[in-house]
Amino acid sequence: EIDNLRMTFDHSVSVERFSMDFSNEYLKLIKDSTLILEIKYEHFIPKYIQSILKGITLNQIACSKYFMGFNAIEL
Repeated sequence: EIDNLRMTFDHSVSVERFSMDFSNEYLKLIKDSTLILEIKYEHFIPKYIQSILKGITLNQIACSKYFMGFNAIEL
């Protein structure tokens, strides 16, 4: 049984400040070689997904890509 599970992969995460003259500047938030695996679920992660994740070396963090971008630009 799957409990509203969503998995996404991200890379090359960047942010840009809006500019009316189109001189937008991109700031990279992570290295190009870094891959983000994002797992969202309501109540549990299925056991077969847990067993796959146990076989991979991961750095687990809780963060928001929006918050990372917000902090990267000076207001």
